[in-house]
Amino acid sequence: MAKVAPPAWAVDTLALAHGLSAAFCAPASPPGDHAQAVGAMAETLSRLGGGGGAAAAAAAAAAAAAVPLVPTDGAPPPPSPAAIADALDTLCRGCLPLAMAAASSSVSSSLRRNGVYLLGMVFARVRPHSPAGHAAWAAATDALRVLQARLEPATEAAAAVRDNAAGALGRVVAAAAAGAAADAAAPPLLSPATARSAALLLVAALPLSADPDELLPVAAGLGALAVATDGAADLVHVPAVAAPAAEALVRALLAVGGGAPGGAAVGGVGAAALLPGAKACPLPAAGAAASDALREGDVPRMVSALRRIVGACGVEVVTRLGLRADEQRAVEAWLGGPQECR
Repeated sequence: MAKVAPPAWAVDTLALAHGLSAAFCAPASPPGDHAQAVGAMAETLSRLGGGGGAAAAAAAAAAAAAVPLVPTDGAPPPPSPAAIADALDTLCRGCLPLAMAAASSSVSSSLRRNGVYLLGMVFARVRPHSPAGHAAWAAATDALRVLQARLEPATEAAAAVRDNAAGALGRVVAAAAAGAAADAAAPPLLSPATARSAALLLVAALPLSADPDELLPVAAGLGALAVATDGAADLVHVPAVAAPAAEALVRALLAVGGGAPGGAAVGGVGAAALLPGAKACPLPAAGAAASDALREGDVPRMVSALRRIVGACGVEVVTRLGLRADEQRAVEAWLGGPQECR
């Protein structure tokens, strides 16, 4: 249902989520049912959108005026965009304890995998400066500890769970960067020390071995290096960190763009990270396959982070990847011109 339902269904999804939790997520529930319920909630958050961006607001406004899927003669009017956004935030906040418990479960790897997926989606979708968002981000440190345990082979044997945990961590870091961009006067959602640790964990998770679809949110998290300050900023100068980060960024950007870049020019984000002589250049356009994995601002930050890494460590971090000619041209355009890659 989440794949076809409009955002206005977020209000009704609250009751559905509570029902799923009560019926299938109790300690005595069969592990398969529990995992399916957690996965359904994660898919609901993924498909319904959120995050407080312009795209989510537009979708909510369109949903409020949309023709309903079922007859509504005599029914109350559809919820307003503000009510939809508030319902999504409440849904996210309510899913957080369930996600953390599932991600920490010893019952099954499927439950842990869906749990970390839901955990990442909670932070990706909740508006950070709403009341429910404040409550969710207050628990971010605990959530990151859960994800760290799922990232380490010593505490998580299933590669698919580790890859999903990396994607979830990327979503948390990207959401924190987006929140900082939306309200520069607000305190950072992640401390500099936490952001640095998160970047190191993301790099340590590469290359992904079981779920390549998680590369996009991982790269989105690494894109936060474009605007990193203090402790995280100097990571772009460390070859052992910069090289795998650059490869992940390049592979993800190529996957999003599908070849030569197109769409809007880089603007604002990461302007100081441009290479000497580099010009504003076109960005890859996020297609339908990437729409659930990336949020507004992720792609510009990913390009700016790649530029920052190349500016610090040299273009060899890109040329060593053995790209095809068309891929090389795309990367050259993002970096500001072919002279930067030769």
